[in-house]
Amino acid sequence: MKSYRIIIVLGLLAVLGCSRQGRQASLAEKTREVVTMRGFHMVQTDLGVKKYIIDADEANINPRVKLISFKVVKTKYYDKEKEIANLRSDTGVIHTDTNDIEVKGNVLLKTTDGSRLETESLTWSNAKNKLRTEAFVKVFRGDNVMSGYGMESDLLLENVTIKKVSTRISDLETFKEKGKK
Repeated sequence: MKSYRIIIVLGLLAVLGCSRQGRQASLAEKTREVVTMRGFHMVQTDLGVKKYIIDADEANINPRVKLISFKVVKTKYYDKEKEIANLRSDTGVIHTDTNDIEVKGNVLLKTTDGSRLETESLTWSNAKNKLRTEAFVKVFRGDNVMSGYGMESDLLLENVTIKKVSTRISDLETFKEKGKK
């Protein structure tokens, strides 16, 4: 997180040193500036424990509205310093005041147990520790596929709720109750 703060401070210092049309910019004008960075790398920690790493081809940092927007995003999620999932998307936004994340375009989430999620938009609620989407979504667990519109899940895709669901079951035996045939 320190490197993230240092990068923002350096970017803001560069912006604050600029003038507009030959005159000195006011402090209010300076704080509205957006800093653009290429090859962005951010590590999010909680009490020194790594939570996720975001890498993006480009990031636009807007401290005034507490947003960082990304292009070509790759995110790795961790639990106790062990990677548990990774996500990629075309674009993304992190709300720096809540650490909520929104991603769009060719969203693919893969967990370390081989489960995966595909959709066009996905939101991570940091406070609720939940993934959500209202878009069409497919969730793959082994040979089983759930699809539909609207979903809420934990990060590991273990507790998935799809609102308008369509399911393909490849192994009927896994869904039968014990003792009944």
